[in-house]
Amino acid sequence: MNKIFSLTCAVTGILILSACHHSNNDNSTDPQPTAQVSSPQLGITVPDPAHTAENSLDWNGAYQGVLPCADCPGIKTVLILNLDKTYSLEETYLERQVKPFVAKGTFQFDKTNSSLIVLDGAADNRIFFIGEGFAEARALDGSAINGPMKAHYQLRKIN
Repeated sequence: MNKIFSLTCAVTGILILSACHHSNNDNSTDPQPTAQVSSPQLGITVPDPAHTAENSLDWNGAYQGVLPCADCPGIKTVLILNLDKTYSLEETYLERQVKPFVAKGTFQFDKTNSSLIVLDGAADNRIFFIGEGFAEARALDGSAINGPMKAHYQLRKIN
């Protein structure tokens, strides 16, 4: 019985070792790189710093939507971004008898995240993420607003 067990273990070991053997001559199974990385040690693809939202997206134009409101059905919002980095922001509280809030001023692209714009003090330094065809209202620190209402913080580009 001991001989059969030893023979079985030896055959199993040989099969395992031969299955693990890799031939360097067989190039058909070698994975081909799919993207060039700037940091091969980490395997991280780094975006080209020359391509930013400011120079890669068609960001100027008008954005419109209804943002959430704590005590009303919503805030109709129109944000107009001009090529000279001026803006107009108009907010109308739905079902309220108040004048729309209008702010005009300048904005800048955030230095650490070029996909964010920061409106000046006239609009309380509000921050928007600029994507392809939309602007998304962000928290005061620039982070995304998460939760079940997340999709309601987007303004769609209308022109």
